[in-house]
Amino acid sequence: MSRDGQVVNFAMCLVTEVGNLACILTDTDDGIAMFDPAHANIRGAVHGFVHDLNTGQAYGSGKFHATPGNVISDGKATVADFEISGGVLKERNSILELTMTSLGEEHTFTGRYDHYYRVVAGTAPVNGVYTTFDIYGDVASLSIDQSGTLFLQSASGCAGGGQVTGTGPTYNAHKVGATVSNCPGLDGNYVGLATLLDFSWVNGTDNLLIMLFGETTAIVAEAVK
Repeated sequence: MSRDGQVVNFAMCLVTEVGNLACILTDTDDGIAMFDPAHANIRGAVHGFVHDLNTGQAYGSGKFHATPGNVISDGKATVADFEISGGVLKERNSILELTMTSLGEEHTFTGRYDHYYRVVAGTAPVNGVYTTFDIYGDVASLSIDQSGTLFLQSASGCAGGGQVTGTGPTYNAHKVGATVSNCPGLDGNYVGLATLLDFSWVNGTDNLLIMLFGETTAIVAEAVK
């Protein structure tokens, strides 16, 4: 993600077939961020929609969210609306560029397609018990059963429940809805997306990036099983 020609954040974004958009934003000075953003210091997240990429006249909107202890580009706000005023797919649809305007500033997202988005049907199941997971440092566990029912519980007593729904048998993208309670500053209803970053049949673990968004808050984290 760049502004005024300078890279301000490394980002990882998921765009579904119907245009749902979710991203994580990480530090540029974190050495791991370029290669493995989910393990880096997550500074913020993006949630919204984008349409008509194939025409080169993309449009959409959404919100920038800062994670706890951080602020967004104006140095004060923790959440801000954005508009997508342009976008294009390049190099046989392998590169995506989006122009996003927020708080009077223009941001450019440039991303390269990850082949893990398209998978063989049945090879990217998200159900199971994820024992490595935390909510901004609050150690937790996360489980998703065969029907997609989600449950999370943290060491401090933060709890949540909801539903995970696939977007198609060959897409590594899942819609998530959840309600969180007993989490100071984070209680409420959330919607978002999840995707597997790694697979047990490839490297021995299933690593699930989950991105949940409320009106003014976001919960973004990686869970491992």
